[in-house]
Amino acid sequence: MGDGRFLGLGVMAPVIQARGIYAFAVASGLVGSPDPEDLAKALRRAVMARVQEQIQGSLPRYFSGHEADGSPARASHSSHLAFAFDPAQGRLLVIAPHVLDRRPPAEDEADNLAILDRALETLRELRAGEVGILSLRPTVMVMEEDPLFAPSRQWSTLTRYRVTRHVRAADARQALAIDIQTQLRLRQFPEAEVTAFECKGIAGKGLEGGATLKFKVAVTGPVLLGRTRFLGGGMFVGQDTASR
Repeated sequence: MGDGRFLGLGVMAPVIQARGIYAFAVASGLVGSPDPEDLAKALRRAVMARVQEQIQGSLPRYFSGHEADGSPARASHSSHLAFAFDPAQGRLLVIAPHVLDRRPPAEDEADNLAILDRALETLRELRAGEVGILSLRPTVMVMEEDPLFAPSRQWSTLTRYRVTRHVRAADARQALAIDIQTQLRLRQFPEAEVTAFECKGIAGKGLEGGATLKFKVAVTGPVLLGRTRFLGGGMFVGQDTASR
């Protein structure tokens, strides 16, 4: 495009948007530093309500994260949506299970994505309880440059990691590191050197803390691990891209 288009100037390339990642920038209404998990829960409620308008009957596990009997989803792989708040860039994310597992969507997942597309098409406001009413706008993510998704050899927690189970260990940092290493193997990530920090037990929740992961090879995100990974906890940011 433009005056130099016949001389090779003004050439544009498409922005490749991965299917199954929905990002909304918080345009206004966000005050202070709210708990990312609280915002993720508010986003989940809003999405569930919108999806319910699109389908008849009870919500499938893909959207609700629960089995038909109401119990939490039982699967070794990701089987339902994840919701998150990225405090560094002030955006809310809805992430499909195939993106969490870094695999192509299955046939039934593609059908559910079509429903989700329609449900989120006009999402522009989020009522987030005590946080307030947030004004949202859809935003495009450049996957090759985004610090939550671009390949990186070093990743650090953006939101606190909560252990999935309590193990016998010398101290809290070691227990958290062991839990992260178990989760990395379960999610089929390469082995990593895990350094835990700022670990403490939270009443009614369990052991939480931060960590840095160092892989021998660059790993593509998202890296969402731990007990609260479907609600924005245990979200890691790539340091190779964040420092650019």
